[in-house]
Amino acid sequence: MRNSMEALLSSAYVTLGLGAMCAVLLVLVIVLFIMVNREAKRRIALEERLDRLMRDGDGDSIEDMVSQVFRENDELQQMQSANYQDIKELQQRLHTVIQKVGIVKYDAFQQMGGNLSSAIAMLDQDDNGFIINTVQSVDGCYSYVKSIRHGHPDVAFGKEEEEAVEIAKSGGTPSDTVYIGDTNSPKEKSERTERRPVRKTQPSRPAQGQQKASSEEAARRRPVKKAPPSQQPSRRPAPKPVTQQRPQARPQPQQRPKPQPQPQEEEDDGYYYDDLDT
Repeated sequence: MRNSMEALLSSAYVTLGLGAMCAVLLVLVIVLFIMVNREAKRRIALEERLDRLMRDGDGDSIEDMVSQVFRENDELQQMQSANYQDIKELQQRLHTVIQKVGIVKYDAFQQMGGNLSSAIAMLDQDDNGFIINTVQSVDGCYSYVKSIRHGHPDVAFGKEEEEAVEIAKSGGTPSDTVYIGDTNSPKEKSERTERRPVRKTQPSRPAQGQQKASSEEAARRRPVKKAPPSQQPSRRPAPKPVTQQRPQARPQPQQRPKPQPQPQEEEDDGYYYDDLDT
């Protein structure tokens, strides 16, 4: 009896152990299946990327393309360094290029008009340059040049020259031209039009002669009342004036003009006589 019971218990334990092992193996199979599926998806994505990359060629062409990209990158770096040097050199040259201009137009003499004389200052970034002063006179036109170093001239400035240099230092352009003493310049004209007072227009009165003529025309246009026939004055024909005939004058005999003596021409003896009052 005991032996039969022990046999049954041992068979039950064996069955339970086998069931537990089967359950563990089933779980491991499921986990392994999930991992294989994930790796398969990654492999499919990688194959798609390789197909897209190798669509225009094989593996050798891809290697050539990569090497070409590196070569182009090296060339671009060399070009960038060369451009940097060129830009740096241009910036250094810009310091000595004319960048600022000042123009002043004026009348050098009172008898001259129209602001024909001018002072033109041309400076670079460091206020180095020159100024040209052109003086217009009745006799002709004269030009004078003065060099400028850091804003200071080699010869003293005149009034107009100093003003032109100040305009140039403040970053002036050719459109910032200044006119001195010219009433016909555009700037002076605009200022005069702004200052000009506005006169109120009064209604014009008709002249005395026009008033008289208008009153006479109005009197003519008025209707005139006719008097009855009994009160109208009788109209008789006026007597004709008697004209007296004057006796005709006898024609007088025509008198012939008397011949006038002609002056005798004096002979030219080759001398010149001057009448002097003594």
